[in-house]
Amino acid sequence: MRKTLNSIARILAILLVSLSGVVLLAKPAFAIANPDNIAFGTGADSYYKVFYNVLETGDWLAVAEGYVYYNLAAYETLSPTGAGIETNLTPSAGANWQCVSDSNDATYVWTASTSYVRDLYALADATATTGTINSVTLYFRIINSGADTTYGVPTFYINGNYYNGSYQTATAGWATKYESFTTNPSTSSAWTWNDINDMQIGVNLLTSNIASQARCSEVYAVVNYTMINPEYTASQAFLFELLDVAGTTTLASTPLKSYGDRPIGIYLTATQVSTLGLTTGTAYKVRITGNPAIFGALAGNTVTVTFGVDDYVDQLLGVDDGIPTNNPLRNGMMKVANNMENHDAPLPADSYIATVQGYEYLSSDGGDLFITGISGLSSMCPILFQTGVNPVEGDEPENTGAYALTLTPAQKWGNTVANGLTTLGSYLGINQALAGSVMLFFLVIAFAVFVYQRTESGVTVLLMVSATPFLGAYLGLMPMALAFIFVIIIITLLGYFFFSRGAL
Repeated sequence: MRKTLNSIARILAILLVSLSGVVLLAKPAFAIANPDNIAFGTGADSYYKVFYNVLETGDWLAVAEGYVYYNLAAYETLSPTGAGIETNLTPSAGANWQCVSDSNDATYVWTASTSYVRDLYALADATATTGTINSVTLYFRIINSGADTTYGVPTFYINGNYYNGSYQTATAGWATKYESFTTNPSTSSAWTWNDINDMQIGVNLLTSNIASQARCSEVYAVVNYTMINPEYTASQAFLFELLDVAGTTTLASTPLKSYGDRPIGIYLTATQVSTLGLTTGTAYKVRITGNPAIFGALAGNTVTVTFGVDDYVDQLLGVDDGIPTNNPLRNGMMKVANNMENHDAPLPADSYIATVQGYEYLSSDGGDLFITGISGLSSMCPILFQTGVNPVEGDEPENTGAYALTLTPAQKWGNTVANGLTTLGSYLGINQALAGSVMLFFLVIAFAVFVYQRTESGVTVLLMVSATPFLGAYLGLMPMALAFIFVIIIITLLGYFFFSRGAL
């Protein structure tokens, strides 16, 4: 019976794990319906080329400047879907809310009252449910039908209360007015999605003379919010592909390495080029495409570029002869690096480019981005990374003192010991170097006593103490070094005395 129960439990566990996997695979995809979120390059400056014969005859390197990013700024427009709790303005035709639910100026609500008259309209719930709401802007389109001044005021109805914006003057022609609210006027706190779904919007109209009408043909709200940062990495969300002429067959591919204005490349060996039957000058295509498991629609999340004859560059035409501009691959990558620099505008300390003797190279930061995006680039084009080609200058160093004087305890002892010596020096009222000298002096003397007790050999002790000044000089503790030189002189002078007494 126990064996049967154990078997049942094991089967249930397997089923539970399997169901969990199905749930994970069926998790709603994070889709962005904004076609402008993906593009090659920075517009007219985009860059894509095929460099062949990169390492040896027949090798290919297809590179591109992939400009892919998530635009986290989002907007949702909410228009009237029904009547609100007040319907006081006069409709030109049909229901009040219908007159202001679109941009048609032929239908409108109006008043000739010299006191404010208000309409409120119901809204459908927002489709967005997550993200930080930055502001809610009320738009209302108004006109003055006569020669007298008329006004419109945007209005909220939230939690049973009315909240008015600022009055705005209507003109003789239709004009769209608006006012933004960064916080909920009901709570003076940040907007929440519940606030958006519970509110009604409307407009107050007034004329200065009953001979003129104040009219409104459209009322709507725009919610400005920042989407939650996508949970997918660039490698999970996008693929960089080399396609055939028809654009239907993928010849080679690699995941996009990172978001932003970044380089991406596919390297093909001579064997791969031969196997695929690739020829230079052919109108192959390169494509960055979204993962269909993430993006609801690939339209707008896929960009395809076709190679032209001029996009093929024979790398053998250039050589690494010490002149960087003679290398076509280097020139192409520096163009991409300059585009990236212009787009990202990094601080000088984080610049992607280093200029040495009038030539541009990739800095360490820029080199990391290119090596990540294009595997093997450092071996294909080493001159791209040679920022250290500047020869040593013959200028005399500013500090011409002795070597030991240029050292500090922190440089030779490490920060932990150096900090301890500083604390000890503060306690004793001396500087850090002298504190280190005192400590080392006592350590050497104690060790010398121990050695003499064990060996009863003055020669051994003398040799040990003689090495101490060099140790002090190396550690930057010159007071100790000088002190021990003095000690050695004394010991040397007394050496004969030791020798005559049989101590040596």
